[in-house]
Amino acid sequence: MSISIVIPAYNEESSLETVVRQTISVLGEISPDYEIILVNDGSIDDTEAIADGLAAEDEHIYVIHHPHNLGLGAALRTGFSQVRHDLVSSLPADGQIAPADLKRFAEAMEGVDIVTSYFADRQDAFYRAILTKTLRLFMRILFGKLPRLEGTRMFRRELLNDIELHSTTGLMNLELILKASRQGCKFKEIPIKVLARMSGESKVANTKTILKTMLEMLQLRRSL
Repeated sequence: MSISIVIPAYNEESSLETVVRQTISVLGEISPDYEIILVNDGSIDDTEAIADGLAAEDEHIYVIHHPHNLGLGAALRTGFSQVRHDLVSSLPADGQIAPADLKRFAEAMEGVDIVTSYFADRQDAFYRAILTKTLRLFMRILFGKLPRLEGTRMFRRELLNDIELHSTTGLMNLELILKASRQGCKFKEIPIKVLARMSGESKVANTKTILKTMLEMLQLRRSL
């Protein structure tokens, strides 16, 4: 088994090194054949320097820099375009998903093409909970019932040969799962815990991003 992990980062100078070192520790227990691809999405803090420093000291780490901020989906697509190993996943650079969960994803991959996740016992603030529920309802109306896709997912790299991704927001996850589902891929869901951010604020839980995501959902629906 070999594994590729993409970590998109936008202004995550306070947490990136910790997340990467935790990820290295976990991947070393899963397989000696792994890589970590850091995508600096146009950060204006010290994220770029930290990412370059990590890559300089570990041959398993590769860094890609966007000249300016392109969005979460674009950063993930950039990372996915460079992966070389059998299994592919991603982690947020803010520490909200424990790298230790990668073990559970890898174990669950037996006999399936994609393992998705959902947050168990998540306690969101009222405003964020309303935004999330609105987005989920809108998605259900447009696309019907799909595997739950909170958190992150792991999938087999060969899927990227047959699926073309376009989203620039977190909708990239939906696009991947929707297109894989229509190709007859086998899914499995696992529960994971969402952790407190190590620092900073969410860059996706706001009205502007949610509206942009809903617009992209409509565009995705029309493209099918």
